[in-house]
Amino acid sequence: MSQQPKPQSFIDTQHQFTAFLRDPDNTADETWHGMIRDFMIKHRCKTPLFHEIAREFMAYLENERDKSNDPIFIQELAHYEWVELALSVLDYEQPATLNSLVDNLEANWKTSPVAWPLSYHYPVHQIGPNFQPNQASDNPIHLLVYRNLDDSITFMELNPVSARLIDLL
Repeated sequence: MSQQPKPQSFIDTQHQFTAFLRDPDNTADETWHGMIRDFMIKHRCKTPLFHEIAREFMAYLENERDKSNDPIFIQELAHYEWVELALSVLDYEQPATLNSLVDNLEANWKTSPVAWPLSYHYPVHQIGPNFQPNQASDNPIHLLVYRNLDDSITFMELNPVSARLIDLL
């Protein structure tokens, strides 16, 4: 089971995320600025909400962006980053915990609205300045990204059986 390091501020997270999209070798920002200009020119956002810009950026990547010079994992990485943001702002009150074994046995088990099972072709949870895959994984990468009781976003990598079990809940 993997767990993210202590959460960073939104600005720090976005800066770190964009740093290796801009330029893995940190030699120039032209590619990143060009992508942002292209996004602003080509994409018409359908929402004024700031936290929805990441979803709009995903739509741009999927429908309008010429990705021929972008990292092959860019769409999945953008989705993973959006999931973290979406879970952090999702309006949901954690229910009271179960107090006894009887409560656990009689509970109607289902996944929490703040726990999202995801499957990717690339190990998006490992991508960073020092690791950028150049081909898809042979097997799907299954992750459970969730907001814990402290309202921190974290994840765990799942094996195929666990991913299927969660899908069945």
